[in-house]
Amino acid sequence: MRSPLTTIDALGFIATRRQLLDRGHTGGQLTAAVRRDQIRRVRRGWYASPLATHDQTEAVRIGGRLSHSSAARHYGLWSGSDRRLHVSVTRGASRLRQRNGAAVHWVAPGRVDVSSPSTWCVSLEDCLRGMVRCAPREDAIACLDSAIERYRMSPRRIRSIFADEPARSRLIARSSRPGSESGLESITRQRIEALGVQVQQQVTIAGVGRVDMVLEGWLVVELDGFEYHSDPAAFERDRARMAALVRLDRLGLQFTYRQVMHDWPTVEQTILHALALVPSVAIQEEV
Repeated sequence: MRSPLTTIDALGFIATRRQLLDRGHTGGQLTAAVRRDQIRRVRRGWYASPLATHDQTEAVRIGGRLSHSSAARHYGLWSGSDRRLHVSVTRGASRLRQRNGAAVHWVAPGRVDVSSPSTWCVSLEDCLRGMVRCAPREDAIACLDSAIERYRMSPRRIRSIFADEPARSRLIARSSRPGSESGLESITRQRIEALGVQVQQQVTIAGVGRVDMVLEGWLVVELDGFEYHSDPAAFERDRARMAALVRLDRLGLQFTYRQVMHDWPTVEQTILHALALVPSVAIQEEV
């Protein structure tokens, strides 16, 4: 028979006593596993694997579920700069534990999300609703953009998730779109479009390959994430692509995460200056 630890790991590293009993384990087995330090009891009726993250166990210890930006990180989505633990708790919940700086979001009993496959995290859909309700607009759209790419969500699916949400949330949902392979790309796209500049994303150019963005049909913009310099091959490849653009009489700009997120005025000035250098012909996308 499977051990309680194996079952808990299969359930996402956190499980309730009820879940474990329903899968054939006994109370005695759970007690023995705790005594052998194979699993840990987070609070009454809740057990954790050694692989459970701090956010998971804290959400359960407090008495709620991961939500908002904390849930976004769990789902691999853009979560913005807010690194606090966010927990959704049903109004009227008893024995709410010490919060230790966590952001607690009270949910009316009639609005409790029960579709999540995890007992310790809200569903992907409720995560998106929470992000759009509470996060800054730019981060909210970037979160939706990353969900579209990571989970292959269609614009119709996004609209349906927000059909019953407030008007502001529905408007933000309509502002999301496919094409951003990272939150950084979404942030950059939003800021450039706010300047009135046309942006095409993930464009394949003959002799160069696929580039992150093409502005006004000719100016190429590439973005480097956190791990850029840790991959020497990628470093060389990107330099070769920039050189290929020059051979095609094109201009390419390359910006880092730090530049976009912490020195946007300089990035904006550079882009606007480059756009003033009108090319003789526009880039032709590879068919």
